[in-house]
Amino acid sequence: MVNMNIIKLAQKGHRLSKLQLLKEIEGLVYRTAHYVLKNKDDAILAAQQALIEIYKTIHFYKETENFTMWIQRKVTTSCMEICKPIKFT
Repeated sequence: MVNMNIIKLAQKGHRLSKLQLLKEIEGLVYRTAHYVLKNKDDAILAAQQALIEIYKTIHFYKETENFTMWIQRKVTTSCMEICKPIKFT
């Protein structure tokens, strides 16, 4: 999967490492979103939101966690937000 050194540099705020990390995981993120949502357009939107969230919160990732599972939780959360019903006021 992803080199742990890239994750550590990304956690320290190294911008290029964050971008490299996102490039390496974007396939997994999209596949997970598509598996959950079963819709290409919604999966693309959820994947974009998840990648932004991962970019913003990578410093919260702990080495004791499985990185793939951490990513999939972020993606699943993004999918759930897309599935929320629209509230009309």
